Amino acid sequence: MRLSTRISRAAALATGLQLSLLAGRSEAQASLTVDTRLRIEIKDDGAPETDFSRLVAVHRLADGRLVTVTASPAAVRLFDAQGRFVKTVAREGAGPNEIQGALFATVVTRDLWVYDGAHLVRFDLGTLSETLRVPTASAATSHVSAVLPGERVLQARFAPPSTFDPTKAERLRSDLTFRVVSARDRVVASDLGTIAGRTFLRIPSATAQSGFRTSLTRFAPQLHVTSSGGTLWIGDSGSPWLRRVDAATLRRDSIRVPIASTEWREAEIAAERSRILREVPSASERELPLAELDPRWRGERPPFYAQLYADFNGGLWIEAFSVNARAPRRVIVLDRAGRTVGQLDLPANFEVQEIGERHIVGVERDADGLRTIVVFPLRR
Repeated sequence: MRLSTRISRAAALATGLQLSLLAGRSEAQASLTVDTRLRIEIKDDGAPETDFSRLVAVHRLADGRLVTVTASPAAVRLFDAQGRFVKTVAREGAGPNEIQGALFATVVTRDLWVYDGAHLVRFDLGTLSETLRVPTASAATSHVSAVLPGERVLQARFAPPSTFDPTKAERLRSDLTFRVVSARDRVVASDLGTIAGRTFLRIPSATAQSGFRTSLTRFAPQLHVTSSGGTLWIGDSGSPWLRRVDAATLRRDSIRVPIASTEWREAEIAAERSRILREVPSASERELPLAELDPRWRGERPPFYAQLYADFNGGLWIEAFSVNARAPRRVIVLDRAGRTVGQLDLPANFEVQEIGERHIVGVERDADGLRTIVVFPLRR
């Protein structure tokens, strides 16, 4: 494993990434900086413990150590504050301190929860040991979307579209119904109703065994769920409204996304098509991104946003949608009450994993597809 803590020489990053706040804030609250000059990184060097191709979650402990959750191989691993591998906390299996997979993972207060499709497994982040294992009903139409304080889970159920035709290309939209249930006894605490959906793109494929390739598409509305700091955020990126839920009381509010609706710009579509043809050499890898640009398959309008990320205090970072997948990522920041705080740009190849009080953790992907976990200081 190659570890480095280094200062970037890139002129564009010489002063870090600055968040410009709106007027009316005090001088002490006048800036938030993601300092890209200093970084701790864990590179995928081919060793089993640094295989992040199926990374599900990364969490930074208070003392700087990092906990990673991967789906294949299924494992929970610990790294020290400099990014060096320490030990495997849980490996693949059905026994104590073992997981059968990792469809979802999250941190609630001092606990790490991992959902493997058959169980919810809780690990105490102080002792790094398993403290609870709850069997869950495994179903293709139901999955865990969030874990809330009080050992409750947000469960999403979706029904495949009734018009599904496996013989033709189409854009499929499925609605989802949410409810909060007890992790231990499955008693329903609240029915949140039908909130958002997911859009799938099914296109002819020269390489897929079935003759078709089906995948989520970023050019049409998608479900987004994120939670932290006692607040749950749920959104459909095709709608300007977010659902904010207090994780303790389950009180619900609607917050409008501070992003205006736009139209598709054909010049941007053409530029992105040219970029894909130029940068993606494999015909099979080009199939889906090129199909997404086709007017038949993309949404009627661009999505309002690409991703939602809850920060440590329940605030929300909203990544604006961009046609260009390689452009810097514009992020709008809301506090936990839904008030707009400001905005900043993140590097194009940086996928946010966790936003703490004094750090931001993400994953960078190089030209060969290898992932590197990166920690940047976050200065408030």
